[in-house]
Amino acid sequence: MQASLAQTAIDEAARTVARDTLQRRAQLHNLRIVEKGGDGHCLQYSVQDQLRQQGIDRDGQTMQVLRPALASFIQDKAEYFQGILTDEESEPDAWRGLLDDIRHSDGDARRRGGDLEISALSCMFQCHIQYITSRQGDAYEGLIITQHNASLYGWWRRFKKKYDLPDDLYLIPLTLFYEEGRHWQSSEALIPQLSTSVAGRPQLPARVCGGSTRR
Repeated sequence: MQASLAQTAIDEAARTVARDTLQRRAQLHNLRIVEKGGDGHCLQYSVQDQLRQQGIDRDGQTMQVLRPALASFIQDKAEYFQGILTDEESEPDAWRGLLDDIRHSDGDARRRGGDLEISALSCMFQCHIQYITSRQGDAYEGLIITQHNASLYGWWRRFKKKYDLPDDLYLIPLTLFYEEGRHWQSSEALIPQLSTSVAGRPQLPARVCGGSTRR
């Protein structure tokens, strides 16, 4: 019992440090943390919020639609995305289980999401995804940036056509917060400044990513 209580205290102290780190780094980058759902689907909810901020508020990016679409996209581009995984994760049984966990949207999530999902989402929506991590150390003060693969453009083109979006619509980077191993959150600029997108719609400007690193 005492050991359990001691471990709980250690975990709570670690979470306090992580949250304080995210709040400090949010201020550093002129951002506010936007809390999203905590049932394990937080990455999808956060991406949905980032898309909404750029004027894309369609059924096509809700968690219930986005998870199956994400799993199908990864499956279709298996040769590309398996390069992110370990050899064990790429084994047929493990690969099928991974896709099932990503696809699952009924109730609590089976998988919260990490580098694989971030990479796939950046390719799906053809924009960089950048995030601030709670990981400690000077090397992690900047934004961690995942760049999209421009050759995997087909899904984004079909998405725009399906939801009657301008052909020349391009997104600025999606900016998230990540409490390592636990929780994804969305962001908003503390001092929003409107600029014009390629499609002529008002949008927030891209953030400067000085000192960025990539794990």
